[in-house]
Amino acid sequence: MKNKKYWKNNGTKENPIYDFIYPISWSEEEILKENEENIEKIKGKKCEWVKQLENMPKNIMSAAISEIKNGNVLKSISNNNWPNNGSIVVSFRDKFHEENKKLNGVQWRELNDPHYCKEEIAEIFNKTEYLLIH
Repeated sequence: MKNKKYWKNNGTKENPIYDFIYPISWSEEEILKENEENIEKIKGKKCEWVKQLENMPKNIMSAAISEIKNGNVLKSISNNNWPNNGSIVVSFRDKFHEENKKLNGVQWRELNDPHYCKEEIAEIFNKTEYLLIH
């Protein structure tokens, strides 16, 4: 894609927080193209922020990839040990699609908390909680 990518680690090396800020001038078509490229990066494990996703359980990873395929935009990926040691939190721009709210092995909650998020999809694996939030 002709546009520069804007993934930035706003955390530390040990606890990265990768934020993606796409240019305001991007059209929905350009955003969907970026999503396609992000899926290829996830499949190929080709960049630093993808490494954070490698430890996510399969059910929540499936929901995350489905959201990207359906046009939802990744905003950030963080591994800052919240809410548990080893937790990974992935933030999306838009509301979750209905099919991902009902996947086996994950729990969807509507929160509408102005200080946290509107909704979340969670999976607990080996006593660690993994989250997708919007």
